[in-house]
Amino acid sequence: MRRFGEITETWNPIIGCLHLCVYCVTGDTLVLTADFIWKPIREIKVGEELVGFSEQQKHGYRFLEKAVVTGKRKRIKEVFLLRGENSSIKATEDHLWLVKRGGSGDEGRKLVFRTTSEISRWGYPIKFLAKPVAPPEQTPEYMRGYIAGVFVGDGSLHYYEDKRSFFTRLAMKDLEALIRSVKFLRRLGIKANLRILMHKTETSILKKIESWSREVYHEIASMIQERAPGPDYMKGFLAGIYDAEGSYSNSILRISSYDDELKKRVLRYGKALGFDFVLEERSVRLIGGLSEQLTFFAATYPAVRRKKFKMLGRSLKYAADEYVEVEKDGFEEVYDISTSTRTFIAGGLLSHNCWARRLAARLASMGVQPYAERDFAPTLVPWRLDKRFSRRSFVFVCDMGDLFGDWVPREWILKVLENVSRNRSASFLFLTKNPKRYMEFDFGDNVVLGATVETNRFLQGISKAPQPPERLEAMASLDHEYKALVVEPILDFDLSELVYWIRRVQPIFVVIGYDNYGNRLPEPSLEKTRELVNTISEFTEVRCRTLRKAWYER
Repeated sequence: MRRFGEITETWNPIIGCLHLCVYCVTGDTLVLTADFIWKPIREIKVGEELVGFSEQQKHGYRFLEKAVVTGKRKRIKEVFLLRGENSSIKATEDHLWLVKRGGSGDEGRKLVFRTTSEISRWGYPIKFLAKPVAPPEQTPEYMRGYIAGVFVGDGSLHYYEDKRSFFTRLAMKDLEALIRSVKFLRRLGIKANLRILMHKTETSILKKIESWSREVYHEIASMIQERAPGPDYMKGFLAGIYDAEGSYSNSILRISSYDDELKKRVLRYGKALGFDFVLEERSVRLIGGLSEQLTFFAATYPAVRRKKFKMLGRSLKYAADEYVEVEKDGFEEVYDISTSTRTFIAGGLLSHNCWARRLAARLASMGVQPYAERDFAPTLVPWRLDKRFSRRSFVFVCDMGDLFGDWVPREWILKVLENVSRNRSASFLFLTKNPKRYMEFDFGDNVVLGATVETNRFLQGISKAPQPPERLEAMASLDHEYKALVVEPILDFDLSELVYWIRRVQPIFVVIGYDNYGNRLPEPSLEKTRELVNTISEFTEVRCRTLRKAWYER
């Protein structure tokens, strides 16, 4: 019978994980969507598009990117209030933020991800993008303002005196503005039959709505000539005129026109709403940088996404530093969203998650392959498959990923097992949260098959991994001589039931340990854990890691 001592080395022929085991901010936290408006995270849905940013530096900087929500979870957890001059947000102790650390060297290299607890301890400033503002309500005044702005920019109203006819047309390249215009006109009670048609010119094909209705003509004319505009009308007007005549190029937001009266109108409305436009020969230009541009889009809400999407790719070089005070704020329901960029913007602050991805990011920044090219995406590393191991090695396989996750192709696993078979004199430990997949393969007697089981209980919203009882059932059904269980980080459990399952699994050893990252998990008391250790020590080897009082016992 083989003896399996302590781990002597790790081997990562496959990296990456998609279990997504993280939590972060409270449900009222505002996140920036790809429409450049702010929404509470509790309302965000899987598949929705957000504004994220590049996880890794590119040419020394990070840039705004579109991020697709790939997962969403929630649970109850202790939160901490982060309050700064421009921000206020509640997050868990382990949530990651992009911060500026001290030291000399390139400015871009000073930006690193740090947890809430590290920020509290060391006072790192968090990178701040823009203060969230509520999107405009689509009141009648906002709708009238939008119609006025879009028609002033791209519409035409004609009265043919000889025919005593009234003609109204709005022709544009972008369908979103036309759809919104038709919807608003109908909601404002204009009964004319308005349809979107194709409109050919000498140089392009546009879309249009047009009408010969006297009612439509007079209603739109009255909207344009609003005599006492309120804030909602001004927001709508600026959104409409931006959809018609606005542009975003070279990090500059402009509204173009040769009409001096129109430019003065934009300046006047902008000033009333707190925006600073400057007059140019052929346009007006918004000043104040990225923060003001984001605020303009959020506060006015133009419809044309093409023009707003040009902001994606904008460098975050001039993102501000936000110093925050951190204090405990009780227990609340928290949400974690996983995105394609692994980043998003929460409460105006640049946000991230996942400790393993964080380590992968550090390795990437050091040029370590394959992280430098593939980051933490599931990846086969071919040059590691032929590694040789010494006679007495006990090798932990894939500690930087889950080899038996459902996303790992079968052929990748077979390539790993081929090398394990060639190194018969060495011993190998596999560890997974998806042990049912062990049954798809054959293993030699130099392999220990392990599973992580934090508790015997079902967990709500922890990750996409199978539930702990399902893992225990799979391990008990597994026909292999050498098995192991890792109860780390240990969560509160039912003593008799957990002992029953451990007996059924028949592991050659069990690893037990508490969380090492200050996550305030629902832990058992130290006395209860010691009772577990003493009980199972009667029939198997127990290897204790961090044993301490639960966080609530201190």
